[in-house]
Amino acid sequence: SKDPNVKPVMYAAVRRGLLMEELGRQGTTSDQRSEMFICGAFSLLDRLMGQPLSELLRSLPVPEAVRAALVGQSGPYHAPLELVRAVEAESVYDIRSAAEATMLGLPEVNRAVLRALASARQLD
Repeated sequence: SKDPNVKPVMYAAVRRGLLMEELGRQGTTSDQRSEMFICGAFSLLDRLMGQPLSELLRSLPVPEAVRAALVGQSGPYHAPLELVRAVEAESVYDIRSAAEATMLGLPEVNRAVLRALASARQLD
């Protein structure tokens, strides 16, 4: 897109994907981490495309776990996605609650955020 307003949203989408991937670093397979990246990146697709996610995902072949998190607010990637949103909102209470739901400690979450930000910075 040539629209300058879209670039920050695209960057945020990639950053979300990278953080989702980092949150899944322990205890998931490579395929699951790839799905988590897609889930995070696609979570802002509605803002990029100006259409509801439910409509957009009808025409895109995405894994069911990704669809469940984005549209149904359920499935294995829902809790990590909520954690990413809480981190972005800088809500300490929500971060603690979401970290607990993902069974991650705050130090692990902090390390994942730092790794994701370092990866995102390399994309500039």
